[in-house]
Amino acid sequence: EKAFGFIVPDDGGVDVMVHKKELPEGVQLWQGLRVRYESQWDSTKGKMKATTCVPESWAGGGCAGGGCAAHGSGGGYGGSG
Repeated sequence: EKAFGFIVPDDGGVDVMVHKKELPEGVQLWQGLRVRYESQWDSTKGKMKATTCVPESWAGGGCAGGGCAAHGSGGGYGGSG
């Protein structure tokens, strides 16, 4: 099992990498799952990466207590790379 995957943003932008360390404990993602996330530019890898990521239906808060805003907010998990 890979420790990372990619989010396909709703706005059609570039895919956003997400590492399992950015998920709340016990949360797992699967291909096609709708997620909410925050992201930032990773200058080391030269791409956007998620800094938080939770399923849209997750009731545990996340993304600063429930609202994800920075650099895209919704998308579908595209699976591991």
